[in-house]
Amino acid sequence: MADLVHVAGNPQLMIENLMESSYTLMSLVGMLVVRFSKTIRDLLIALQDQIKTFQYENMEEQMIFIKYYSMVRVFNKTAITFSATSVILYYLKPAISFFVSNLFVNNQTIPLKTPTRIRFFFDIYADTQTTAIFYILESPVMYIEVYRVAKISLLMTLVFTVCIQISILSQRVKNFKFTQTKSHHKFFCNFIEQHLQSINMTKSINNSFCALLFFELTVSTLLLSLIGFNTMMNFDDAQILIIMSVITYAIAMLLVILAHCIIGEFLIMEV
Repeated sequence: MADLVHVAGNPQLMIENLMESSYTLMSLVGMLVVRFSKTIRDLLIALQDQIKTFQYENMEEQMIFIKYYSMVRVFNKTAITFSATSVILYYLKPAISFFVSNLFVNNQTIPLKTPTRIRFFFDIYADTQTTAIFYILESPVMYIEVYRVAKISLLMTLVFTVCIQISILSQRVKNFKFTQTKSHHKFFCNFIEQHLQSINMTKSINNSFCALLFFELTVSTLLLSLIGFNTMMNFDDAQILIIMSVITYAIAMLLVILAHCIIGEFLIMEV
C-alpha cells in the first residue's frame, strides 16, 4: 500500500502494483478464512467421519466415488503445478530482466529489483548484493500465492463430497425394490437422514465460502482487466519471457475462475 501511494500518478506503476498486491490480498484473505473458520473445521471433521463410516453397497456406487475423486486428483496435479509455475515465473521476472539487460543489451543496465513492491526504510537498490539478499528473503511469498489454488482444491473436495452423497442416494432410490415393509421404513429413514446431512453440509459450505468467493471474483475481474491493459501498453518494449510470464499469470487467473464455475455446475447437476 505504501508503494501504491508512492507511485500515485503513474498509471503503469499503479497497475503493476495492483496486479501483485490484489492477488496476494486474495490469497491472504482466503488463508485467514480457512484457518480461523469454525464452520470449515467442522466440515472437515464431518468429512473425515463420513469417509471412515460410509459403506458402498455395490460397484456402481464405488464408480461414482472414483469419478469425482479422479477429477479432484487431476485438478490437484494440473492446477497446482500450473499455478506454481506461473508464480515462479512471475517471481523470477525481475531477475530475468536484470540478467537479460546485462548479458544481451549493450550500454543499458536495468537494476535488480525485488519481486514484491515493498517500501524499505533505506535504499536497497544501491547495491546489487543487498538487493539479492532481500530478493531471496521474499521467496516465501510464492507459497502464499499457491495457497489460493490449494483453497480451491479444499472447496472442490467439500463440494464433490456432497455430490457423491447425493448421486449415491439417487442411485439407491432408482435401484430400490419394494419387498418388506420393515425394510421400506428403514431405507427411507436412512435416505432422509443422509439427504438432510447433505443439505446441511451444502448450506455450511455456502455460508463459509460465499462472501470469500464474491470478494475473489470481484478482485479477479478487475485484476484481469489491469493485466490486459498493462500488457497491451508495454507489448512493444517487453521481452518475450516477461510477456510469457504475464500471459501465464492471466491464464492461471482464468483457470481459477473456471474451477469455481465447474465446481458449482457439478453441484447444480446433482441437485
